[in-house]
Formats: sequence, C-alpha cells, structure tokens
Amino acid sequence: MDSLPYVFIKKVDALIDDISELSLLWNIDQNILDRKSKKPAKLYLFFFKTSHKYLIESESAILQLNQKTFAEYEVESIWVDYFMFSRSSQKLEPEDVKVLEMFIAQTRKHVRLLIESMDTNPFIRNLLSFVPRFGSIYIPRFSTLGETLTHAVQAMQVQSIDIRIAHVTEEIYFMLCALTSSVTFKRINLLVPKDSPVAYDRLYRLFCTKVEESEKLYLYHGKPGPIESRFCGMRIQREPAYDPCRLCLLVDWY
Repeated sequence: MDSLPYVFIKKVDALIDDISELSLLWNIDQNILDRKSKKPAKLYLFFFKTSHKYLIESESAILQLNQKTFAEYEVESIWVDYFMFSRSSQKLEPEDVKVLEMFIAQTRKHVRLLIESMDTNPFIRNLLSFVPRFGSIYIPRFSTLGETLTHAVQAMQVQSIDIRIAHVTEEIYFMLCALTSSVTFKRINLLVPKDSPVAYDRLYRLFCTKVEESEKLYLYHGKPGPIESRFCGMRIQREPAYDPCRLCLLVDWY
C-alpha cells in the first residue's frame, strides 16, 4: 500500500464545501480524486495552529470530512499530522487533543497520528490511551521515552518501531531491553550516532533477534554518507546527519 499516491490536505474546506475546489490541494496524482475511479487513497490531514483559527475547528467539519471523503473516495487510511510552525513555542493544548480525539473517534479507517511537541504535557498520554492506533510521536526529553513506550505497548500491538536517539545511555538501553523482552517487531529502525555511550554492536545484538525473519532490521550508525553493508542478512545503512535534539518514536500498523 505504500506505493499508493498521497494527498496532502492543506485546506480541508475544499473537501467539505465543494469537491471541485480541490485545486487548492497539492497532490501527486489527480486521478486519485476522480469519484468514478474509486481508488483507495491515503490522506495527510494537517492541523495548522495559527493566531487566527484551526483549519478544522469544529466537530461538524470533522464529521463532514469523514463522511464525504470515506464515502466518495474510498480512503484507505488517514495520517493526522499536528503541525506547528514554531515548534519551540507552541504546545499541544487540551483543545488540540479534543479535536484530534473527535476526528479519530469518527474515523473507521486505519489512522496514523503524528504529533510534534516540544513540551512534555500530560495530554500526550491521554491521546495514546484514546487512539486505537497511533503512528509517531516526537519527544524532546529522554525521561519520557520509557513511559511513552510502555503506554504504546500496553495500548496496542506494536509491529514496528523507529527510534532516533542522540545518545543511547545505559538507562535507555535497559529500557529498550525491557521493551523488546515482550514484543516481537515487524520492523525496527534505530538511529544511533557514532559516539553513543552504548556501543552499536550491543544494540544490534539486542534487536536482531526481535524482528520477524521475513522482515528487516535497519540500524543507522556512523558518519554521514550513503554507505551500505550487509550483516547477518539484515541491512545496516549509514544515514546523513540529523537533528540530535529530537527523539522520535514511530509505531506502524499495516
């Protein structure tokens, strides 16, 4: 399903009020919006927080979006993306969570939820316990990682995980050991810098037995560059530099 075209919704009023106004949207494949073709689609839904309003700001708008989109275009899945222009100052407020919960509660399809927030407020935990499936969460402080992973594992079946960590400390390593002791992942992506306190080979040995044999384990390690090598039948790939101030937990469902 990953080969399906995407539609990035930057103005959902077009879907709600007049389907002919879809020129306001940026999309890869215009045919995806043809009612007659009935092609499954994946939608990115953006919550833009500005000084004026949310693009989707009412329960009725959310309900209308679901009814029209799912009924007329056979949408296969939706990615809910809470996007903030100023990540250093914006916070995930209670009203944000309410809007997201309302949307997800009315959605009968596969949902991946992406939240970016530079604060560690309690609403993230509430959202994790509410959402039947969540996609990814960005966490700036390592102290919340174990708690968030625990909630994710308890709330749903975790099939794959993507962790980006600036420095894997012993504390984080043992937390990952506890997580993997009870979960077999479909896929694991782990980004580890060269100077990580916990050696790369220790992490590889930890995760390589926790991935289904038919799938792959991706461990990103080393200096920037496209160099790839093979080890134990699983690909080890070196990736370019990344933002070391942000930690990413990604859980996928298929």
